[in-house]
Amino acid sequence: MYFVCVRLEVKSEMLSAFVDLATFNASNSRKEPAIVRFDVLRSTENPLLFRLHEIYRDEAGFLEHQKTAHYARWKEEIGGLLSSPRQSEKFTNLSPDPWV
Repeated sequence: MYFVCVRLEVKSEMLSAFVDLATFNASNSRKEPAIVRFDVLRSTENPLLFRLHEIYRDEAGFLEHQKTAHYARWKEEIGGLLSSPRQSEKFTNLSPDPWV
């Protein structure tokens, strides 16, 4: 499995637009065959702090995701909604192995 965790801090005046864009991206991403799970999470302590937790079958699936029309829209629009640059980290699982 291949995991992507993205940290996003949203401008307060852009919150509604962010939620619309994030749910659009997530709902379309969940239709991709290589995606196991795609969560949009909101901090309980800071309502402008979000995380995307994405799980792909493998890195190739993640690379395919980046070629989709919904990802292109996400990438084009997300920058103007954030109060700081997004931070992305990638992981593979150690345990359990295999993770199914």
